[in-house]
Amino acid sequence: MMDIAILIPAYNPDEKLLEIIQQLLSLNSFKRIVVVNDGSQPEYERIFAKLADLSGVDLLTHAQNQGKGAALKTGLRHLFTHFQSNVGVVTVDADGQHAIEDILHVAAQTNQHPQALTLGERQFDHQVPWKSRYGNQITLGVLRLFFGINLQDSQTGLRGIPWPLIPMCLDIPYDRYEFELELLLVCKRGGIPFHQVNIQTIYFDQNRATHFNPIKDSSRIYFVLFRYTITSLVTALTDYLVFFFAYLLLQQILVSTLLARSVALIVNYLLVRNAVFHSKKKASTTFPRYVLLVFVFGLISAGTITLLHSVARLPVILAKALVETPLFLIIFQLQKGFVFLERVKE
Repeated sequence: MMDIAILIPAYNPDEKLLEIIQQLLSLNSFKRIVVVNDGSQPEYERIFAKLADLSGVDLLTHAQNQGKGAALKTGLRHLFTHFQSNVGVVTVDADGQHAIEDILHVAAQTNQHPQALTLGERQFDHQVPWKSRYGNQITLGVLRLFFGINLQDSQTGLRGIPWPLIPMCLDIPYDRYEFELELLLVCKRGGIPFHQVNIQTIYFDQNRATHFNPIKDSSRIYFVLFRYTITSLVTALTDYLVFFFAYLLLQQILVSTLLARSVALIVNYLLVRNAVFHSKKKASTTFPRYVLLVFVFGLISAGTITLLHSVARLPVILAKALVETPLFLIIFQLQKGFVFLERVKE
């Protein structure tokens, strides 16, 4: 028996959940199986009643639906409290889309790589429903571009979570599908490597049974990804207003740029440090580096804006927008690697 627990969040499950549990119990390979009923409707109570009678299964219940992330955290908190000797926890979806042999494979890999987050990697070919295939590909592209996370499947629910990672999971402030994406960012920030293993790609009836809402849940997920953009837009509003009024009064591009940067600097620093990167590095280290980047890129921005205004005869405000759009991505990468985050190996 592996020192691994199984955790299954369930909302309005069908008979496939019972089949999964019975097959897992018959293997006698896992220390414990925890199922979290995330506020399912009354007509599904019969399924959970059967689960409650099974030896080796802990059934936890939310009175109301709280979301997949909340269900995962409830299960992880239960396991971390009662089963301290575990190597890790394998999370499994309740819809039957994870083959038993793949669950065993991910568990075995978790046992062999107890310091890594093990991810069951699906193959996204033409047989995969479009909302799953394209949603995953877009998310993967954003993760690579903005966060340097290179994965093949960002949305897999079959994951091996190492025991030391559980307290970090419990601190994640998101309770729905965005929890799983934030977990990837937490691992990146904490220097926890990703270990990917190939698994089967199984969908029933074009994945119509999924509770994932493409619009509502995707917006939550991309809010997690675009926190830096949102923070930057808030800061940019302050920056542009100060620059606009300073330039009207002073007619000096360099002075107006540096003044606008100074006003926006403190707010942006606090937002990026605490809301985007969740940096653990001391402010005495990060703040001087941050100020240096602001100063250097302020000079670059001012010089380029001046050039476009004087040579190309562009309006100053338009030139500023054209210059600072590409600088946006460059500054993000430098803030991530030079200012806020420790350099870690994958």
